Amino acid sequence: MTESPTAATTASRTATLTFFASAAEAAGRPTMDVPVRDGDSYRDVLLRSAEGNDRLGRIVDGSAVFAAGELVRDLDRPATVDQLDVLPPFAGG
Repeated sequence: MTESPTAATTASRTATLTFFASAAEAAGRPTMDVPVRDGDSYRDVLLRSAEGNDRLGRIVDGSAVFAAGELVRDLDRPATVDQLDVLPPFAGG
């Protein structure tokens, strides 16, 4: 039995992620458009960006994420901004 798509599983918009440094290298490109579904958190969007790319997943997991220039401190809150910057940890602090 197959389930019909619902609003919670259907992409309603796209977020553009900009990767910096090792995140861009792991992604193989500096930007990526990622589908955002109703109810997605910022964490959901980040996980979707790394599907099938374990290296990117590890880097994104430890990265600082900015939404419209503001640090996202709680990645589990609803993804309301469609422009995200992903900055991995940099050596030397």
